[in-house]
Amino acid sequence: MQGNLDKFNINEELKKLPDKPGVYIMYDKDDKIIYVGKSVSLKNRVRSYFHTNHKYKKVEAMVQQICRFEYIIVNNETESLVLESNLIKKNRPKYNIDLKDDKQYPYIKITSEKFPRILKVREIKDDKAQYFGPFPTISDLEKLIDLSISVYRIRDCNLNFNNGKFLKRPCISYHLKRCDAPCIRNITAEDYNFLVKKTLKFLSGDSKEVKSFLKDKMLIASKNRDYELAIKYRDYLFEIDNLFSKQIFNIKKVKKYHLISYSYSENTLIIAVFIVNDGLVIARKHFIIDNYMNLEFEEIFSVAIRQFYLEYKDVIKEIYIDYDDENFLDSISKFLQNVFSLSYVLVKFPKKGVKFEQMKILKKNADEILSKHLSNSKLINIKYLEAIKYLQKLISSNELKRIECYDISNISGDYNVGSMVVYKNGYKSSKDYRKFKIKSVTGIDDYASHKEMLTRRLDRFIKDTIENNIGSFSEKPDLILMDGGRGHVNVALEVLSEKNLNIPVIGLVKNDKHKTKGIIYDDTYIELDVGTNVYRFLFDIQEEVHRFAINYHRSLQTKKLQDSVLDEIDGVGEVKKIRLLSHFGSISAIKKATVEEILSVDKMDKKTAKNIFDFFNKEV
Repeated sequence: MQGNLDKFNINEELKKLPDKPGVYIMYDKDDKIIYVGKSVSLKNRVRSYFHTNHKYKKVEAMVQQICRFEYIIVNNETESLVLESNLIKKNRPKYNIDLKDDKQYPYIKITSEKFPRILKVREIKDDKAQYFGPFPTISDLEKLIDLSISVYRIRDCNLNFNNGKFLKRPCISYHLKRCDAPCIRNITAEDYNFLVKKTLKFLSGDSKEVKSFLKDKMLIASKNRDYELAIKYRDYLFEIDNLFSKQIFNIKKVKKYHLISYSYSENTLIIAVFIVNDGLVIARKHFIIDNYMNLEFEEIFSVAIRQFYLEYKDVIKEIYIDYDDENFLDSISKFLQNVFSLSYVLVKFPKKGVKFEQMKILKKNADEILSKHLSNSKLINIKYLEAIKYLQKLISSNELKRIECYDISNISGDYNVGSMVVYKNGYKSSKDYRKFKIKSVTGIDDYASHKEMLTRRLDRFIKDTIENNIGSFSEKPDLILMDGGRGHVNVALEVLSEKNLNIPVIGLVKNDKHKTKGIIYDDTYIELDVGTNVYRFLFDIQEEVHRFAINYHRSLQTKKLQDSVLDEIDGVGEVKKIRLLSHFGSISAIKKATVEEILSVDKMDKKTAKNIFDFFNKEV
């Protein structure tokens, strides 16, 4: 998900960096990833780029291009190197060189032969072998291979016994007691594979038997006064737990799946997603959702997940969600069955094992993103207070506690809706947001729609004042902002005049690219400098009211799906209805579409496209 470069203040973000291990991602002015790195301390490493005189010109050049950065917290070095490696391979950042040659971190491989081998590899193949790792260093991997061979005498030679060819004499490994010599049929396949199973158990993290073996060997070596060998066993014994803390898990036992966690506070929801392939986190996504509609947590969480998978391109059969509620998970599963056209999609809450541990990392990231987002919002509001002083001076007011902004949303005249957002003392007050379903206007008529909305809002204010009711509508706005130009301002002034109310009105004017350009006040146009606090404040309010209107508009569309005329068409189910309306925007637009245009809808088939066209174009 792209960041907002206009809002990103590098100096402020550097102060918030955690002193934790993780991966950091640098972006340029085009929001393109130019560098990915890892560190045991994100705080120290990322700050060093901006607070150090660099020896190398390439680093200096990179730093000059950085416009924003992101980071992902992990548990240890292994997790960071895996994530770093995959992000580099996927994005090919301009300034990364170490891993761009497709060099992989090392893994231990147990082959699937009749007499399996233990090998060091850098590539995971789609075979029946089992893979363990990755390992931060070759030495860590080699120690585990050496332990496996010493204790369980698993072969690491290149001989292939599947074709029935054996040897007459064993190699030196047999004489060093590091192999039971299956090459000369010295051990049966059954007995050998019993030792392989024990090796797999050890590499999966069960080290009790190996520790016992090492203790016995250390004591025997010490008794025989072979102190060098005893020290070797002692060092292995001390290191064994540390070795497993760096290893992840058996890669091939895990298929492709997604992990979803969240963090929720102050009406803001963070959705964090890990995309996992063969046990490796190959990508992550996060989404920031402001709960404008004041939905219950479970509802907004569900809506966010569903929206993500409606736009997700690949089919995914396993999803693990950080929410322990069977009904919730079952509803997501059924929804995804329709989206992916599958008979079953596994949706679970992980309670133990690898996925549980990965979910803890993901939750940590979601919490960190939310904390950072809320901190940013508070910093922005300090600047907004300066903007309010400008507006107070403009409208000659000593008080500007409550600002209301209005917008209308419709698509081709369908589902006309209005929205009101409220800012109090420079802060969003989402609990005071209100939505209006326009009743008296058909087709596209912004002025008439605004008039109805403002009339209903101010009538409620007058009624609540007379009846001493307390609520959002009972509060009088100190300033009204209209998302539009002079005509929209005049509509608001007309309604205020009819109600005998004196409230200042400012129009928010946009340029031909639909971005805030200036304001209309007292029949005068004032162009705003994009670098000022008042521009940023009004720009954000304008974006906020537009988002709120669009969200309400979409929610109405979704509710209408249940009784949609599309239900009458053979082959059109819930998912196709959503995709059709998302693509065309309205039923009226679908009616006008050709078969070819309908076929351009995601995952639309020819038969259903023709059914839709014939339904709306049948002769009467």
